[in-house]
Amino acid sequence: IETLVPRMNGEGHREFIVTNWMKGSPHENTHYGLAYAADLCWNTASSRADFERRYAGITFGLPDGSIHEVYDLLSLPLPYAEPVQNHMPDRLNRFNLSGLRFPTKWKLYTTPEREPKVIEQLEAGLARAKKAEELINGLAAGATRGKRQLDLLRMSAICIQAKARLGLALHAGRRLESEGKNPQALAAWSASQASIVARWRAAKRKHHDLLLVAGFAPCIEFLNELMFEPAEVEFLRNMNERLTG
Repeated sequence: IETLVPRMNGEGHREFIVTNWMKGSPHENTHYGLAYAADLCWNTASSRADFERRYAGITFGLPDGSIHEVYDLLSLPLPYAEPVQNHMPDRLNRFNLSGLRFPTKWKLYTTPEREPKVIEQLEAGLARAKKAEELINGLAAGATRGKRQLDLLRMSAICIQAKARLGLALHAGRRLESEGKNPQALAAWSASQASIVARWRAAKRKHHDLLLVAGFAPCIEFLNELMFEPAEVEFLRNMNERLTG
């Protein structure tokens, strides 16, 4: 948007259409991007820093734009929690829905050429989501409005952490299984499972309940089950039993 709108304006275009294919995301999460696009379309000389300051004041009643670091921290590709439109394994056949499911993702993400990057993304996602949650909690006390947006941002941070922890546990178990059992490492890994699964279940409930407030129930049920697919927890449980049995 920052590149295209000024260029189009410079070439004499005065009418713009900005779309957002939410794919189930709460509309409140899209306000920031659409508002920024509208600001650029109205005034191409506007700076992002100035917009962020004004948006934070209007939306949250905050005195500066520091909350926008939260948006940046949460805007990352996270394996096992991809947007719905990323479901096409070959990027060609939109009717092939297999890419939405954990077994297909696991097969793709455990290939030698992809697994190191996947683990790196999961680790980065966990660290960034932790920082985002800390920032939200610190800023929330000073916010005079925008409670639902803050709740949704906090929920996103919690869900990213839960998914990242589960994904890292799965890949750590796979490494233990392939490299041979290290008794100490195996014991620590197995002991962490209860906490990881409990966080995953709590995040699933939060995701469901918060989205259901303003969402279409059948759609929310479907998206919640996709985001928190029982198969991934079952796979971890079976892996734990196999390694510790």
